Amino acid sequence: MKLGVECKRLADALHEKANAAQDPYIKAEYQYLVRGFRRLAAQFDQQDEINKKFEISKKDRHERNSCAQRKER
Repeated sequence: MKLGVECKRLADALHEKANAAQDPYIKAEYQYLVRGFRRLAAQFDQQDEINKKFEISKKDRHERNSCAQRKER
């Protein structure tokens, strides 16, 4: 399971606990944790997108270089 998905799942579970909490201080703590896990999930998702783009461009560069080397021979 990807880290972003795992963080979202944890954030959802903590959100349910925050809604069920009766003590306002405990509820605030859960909400704080939910925001943190959602922020982490967004960062992991963003990093996954960057990694995908880098891998694609790296693959394209490799193919272009190998085609250019074949033409030179």
